[in-house]
Amino acid sequence: NAKVNQSLDVRNRPNLEDLQITLGNFQLQFDGIGTLDYVIEAIVNILPNLLRHQIMLAIEEPLKIKMQEIFSDIDVEKTIKKELQQLDDVENENQEHSLERPPHEEGLTVDESRLDESIF
Repeated sequence: NAKVNQSLDVRNRPNLEDLQITLGNFQLQFDGIGTLDYVIEAIVNILPNLLRHQIMLAIEEPLKIKMQEIFSDIDVEKTIKKELQQLDDVENENQEHSLERPPHEEGLTVDESRLDESIF
């Protein structure tokens, strides 16, 4: 889980406030050495699971620092302006296409006798 804060002032960069890492069990299946397989599997499967908390602590802080560096490189204001420009371009393109189309497709007619009928 990660908690990221972005100020309403889009000139400010996002801030990673909290990062929680969850690790599952480590498992290794080893085959080919006979009874030594079980010893190797037991060591590899048990030891990391006992040290899981320490492994998470060792990974968490460097990962948090790296993620914050990435967030610090994000220019929110510039990104918003870019996305808004793209939306404006799409909107303008749609308006241009709607002006090019005739209001009624060719071959369709209006039944004028039904124009006086009530909608309700």
